[in-house]
Amino acid sequence: SVSGNLTVNLNGNVTETGVVSLNQFNENPAGSNFSMQINGNGFTQTGNNSGGLIHLNGADRVTFNGVNVSNTSTGGAAIRFINDASNNVITNSTVAGASGNNTSGVITIGAGTTTGNDNNVIQNSVIRDSSGGMPNILIYQQGTASALNSGTQVLNNQLLNFSLEGIHFDSTGNENTTINGNTLYQSAQRFFSNLTGISFASQGTNTISLNTIRDLDTGGSATGMVLQDARTTTVSQNRIYGFSSASGGSSTMTGIYFSGSSGVPASVTIINNMVTIIPDFTTNQQIYGIRDAGFSGNTFNAYYNSVLIGGTASGTQPTWALMRSFSSQSTHNSRNNIAFNNRAGGTGNHFAGGDQSANAGTFVSNYNLFVGTGATAANFMDYGTS
Repeated sequence: SVSGNLTVNLNGNVTETGVVSLNQFNENPAGSNFSMQINGNGFTQTGNNSGGLIHLNGADRVTFNGVNVSNTSTGGAAIRFINDASNNVITNSTVAGASGNNTSGVITIGAGTTTGNDNNVIQNSVIRDSSGGMPNILIYQQGTASALNSGTQVLNNQLLNFSLEGIHFDSTGNENTTINGNTLYQSAQRFFSNLTGISFASQGTNTISLNTIRDLDTGGSATGMVLQDARTTTVSQNRIYGFSSASGGSSTMTGIYFSGSSGVPASVTIINNMVTIIPDFTTNQQIYGIRDAGFSGNTFNAYYNSVLIGGTASGTQPTWALMRSFSSQSTHNSRNNIAFNNRAGGTGNHFAGGDQSANAGTFVSNYNLFVGTGATAANFMDYGTS
């Protein structure tokens, strides 16, 4: 039993087996809400466990401060939250992993049992690859519909080196999420087939703000941000830039992509973001600055954003600065945006703005500044398939 707040100081490097979980500690008297703080003091906890290295198994009010945790296994997380682990904090730490799974990350917030893994915070830390290799995903969260993971905050972190996604919040079991002030990037050019900075879906009310997504250098497709079944989500003041590609590349590049979700009230407001996509080489690529591909019942709002598309094209692929996608049935509002497509070359049109849905659903576009080039100078606005 614990009869007061507990501080644990590491006084040396630790080889962690990952076999024993940190469970909820008993309190005397019960219900006292005592806390535990684990101070790393510059030492490192390393191990190789495909099931994960450090498990918070229903543990509450635990703070990892200044810890260095590294899992070299290609199968498991470095730190994992499960079974209603709540009100925990990772701060001022370096957490490294090499998990090649698509359903876990270097830090994984998994399934709850009754209330969900609620109000956990990851802040002011470095989340990255380990000496065991490159992880697919850095931060992964997926709860259950019966026990939503609520109130997760990812704040002011450096997230670097991943082969699939920097942050992934699955469409099942999440609500009231905040992702603010993070920087996501690759520290060197690597040729992965598909890179995404933030892939996001969550219920409740959500905020994605003041993040920088840069240098997603890839031989394949690159997307700054994908918004799926995102409910009442505000995406504001984010910067997305610095995408590179191989010479002669033909993959797709997208700044912010609202893919929506059929049959649910997905709703996003994208406000005051800056997107710049200028490939380094002459390429034959489809490029989208901000793209709405929502479904019937979804709502897309884009206000006061600045988009710049550039570089030189070599083939037939068209590009768009601001685009409403094919057969979209969403409610679409675009106001007070700057959409500048300065791309040149090739035979495809380089559109400043477009509505490929041919005005399906509800479409409003007012007070925007559209500037474009087009294969023919006049053809820098797009309606339907014309």
